[in-house]
Amino acid sequence: MPVNYTLSTDDAEITRLLKQYQLWRSDIDAAWERAGIHEGMTVVDAGAGPGFASINLARLVGASGSVIAMEREAYYIEHLKRLAEKEGLSRIIEPRHLDLTGLQLEPASIDAAHLRYLLIHTGNPRRILEAISHGIKPGGSIILMEYSDYQDVSVAPESAIFKHIWQVTEQWVTEMGGDFTVGKRLPEILQQLGFKDIQAERIVKTGHPGSEEWGWINDFTEDHIQRLQTADRITPLAARQYLAMWQRYGDDPESIFSSWPTLILTARKKP
Repeated sequence: MPVNYTLSTDDAEITRLLKQYQLWRSDIDAAWERAGIHEGMTVVDAGAGPGFASINLARLVGASGSVIAMEREAYYIEHLKRLAEKEGLSRIIEPRHLDLTGLQLEPASIDAAHLRYLLIHTGNPRRILEAISHGIKPGGSIILMEYSDYQDVSVAPESAIFKHIWQVTEQWVTEMGGDFTVGKRLPEILQQLGFKDIQAERIVKTGHPGSEEWGWINDFTEDHIQRLQTADRITPLAARQYLAMWQRYGDDPESIFSSWPTLILTARKKP
């Protein structure tokens, strides 16, 4: 069964996802380079969202290649189509509206696959990776980007209400079948599925108020607190306490936000 996406699916969320993509862009580009993404390849972008990664993958593979952009949210698929048309990449990007929990690929039909913040929401990451592995050609590449230690997110000075909110968030996702620590299990799964040359990088983004990192979390803080309260996950008092804390921290230039650790992995399928 698919896991419900606990964030919204609207223009505000697209803006947040764009900022998130821009924040991690250099790390993603470096991973694609390690994975050997180049002109002429057929690449799957699984869980493509609004399509920001798909656009840049299309530029890498060029007119002789193709990007199969898979996404279950129709709203995001339509945004992806418009973006591809605007960028002149519609002939390279093939949008596919589907639920990835039932993914099937033709054997050895793709050169590489890119999955970013997808497996945390699926409920059965191994099933999706098996399907992806089935489709990757021998010697082909996979690039994964997932959270590994969700509760390591922090602010300085330390805040009990900050910790509480993100503990509640992880519990909510876990109860729906998601897993915000899935990244830690991925190297073993990749080995079991016949991948080699596994490289892993654990990255934390840190910033002060006014920084790109602070702006990323700030943009969805109020909406996320409202969703938690609407879902009866937190009390109105906890919501007020968190928002008041966040306002105080945002006004203090010495405050520090450190993001949820993300594990970026690249690997090659054995011949």
